[in-house]
Amino acid sequence: MLSLLSVFEQQKIPYSVPEIMVQKGNEFIPSHFSAMIKNTQYPNRLELDYDEAILYLSKQWKPEGDIRNGWIQLFFKEVSLGWAKGIGSKRINNYYPLRYRIRNP
Repeated sequence: MLSLLSVFEQQKIPYSVPEIMVQKGNEFIPSHFSAMIKNTQYPNRLELDYDEAILYLSKQWKPEGDIRNGWIQLFFKEVSLGWAKGIGSKRINNYYPLRYRIRNP
């Protein structure tokens, strides 16, 4: 039985595999696609309320309490929104793609 991948290779059909993470220097950065995969449960997760979710999607969200260091998967009503990286206890880097952000919340 032929696998689908071997059929693509034999027929010289271009195919692409979604990117799960990107390497920048010595660090791996998870892609937005990896946050959108259904039924993935990243251990560091944070549920946002409506106002926080809108601010996150417009790249203006600032956490109110202490934030864990490292990668955090952000959710609104159990739906994954994307990634943020905790730096220190009160600061995050928002990794929501610029092309998807809400411009005027």
